[in-house]
Amino acid sequence: MAVRRCMSISCATSLPIYILGYGVFLVSFVCANWVQCDLDESRYAYGLWWNCTTIADEHVCRFYEIDALEDSWLTAQAFYLIALVLCFLAGTMYPIVPVNALFQSISGASALISSTVFATAVALQDDEKYDYAFYLGFLSGIILLVNGLMLLVCVRKDHCTLEDIPLPSKSEAKGSFDP
Repeated sequence: MAVRRCMSISCATSLPIYILGYGVFLVSFVCANWVQCDLDESRYAYGLWWNCTTIADEHVCRFYEIDALEDSWLTAQAFYLIALVLCFLAGTMYPIVPVNALFQSISGASALISSTVFATAVALQDDEKYDYAFYLGFLSGIILLVNGLMLLVCVRKDHCTLEDIPLPSKSEAKGSFDP
């Protein structure tokens, strides 16, 4: 009975938690200015995909040339792309709970690995700091990894899918709203 309760609670909360985790991940992905610096008249930021500079109120962003990047930078980008693709696929595979849970777990772990590789590869200078998008990458990784692992544990204990959760029939649901 406790396992069934665990499964129903996990399934009931996993979709909103997945949406939250993926939303946070997408914000981190779009805003990917992971390091920022404010100097006298200029501001610059760089993240996984581009290098942005503001000098004398002119904002310029350009993509990195892949040939010029170090292996650690490419590793961070690769894990972030894996997380992006698998997190999207987790949403498309939502009715197949074990696959969804596995994709969420792997994408969460990939986001955490990407953020960690980025943090170890980039030595911050005195006037640099991590932008909020960098921390959102960590947060989304934690949310997706925990949600996926929670689903995996509950599915493994009970060997069931969303179809096994008892839902009220239409007549029961309709009857409950009658005065």
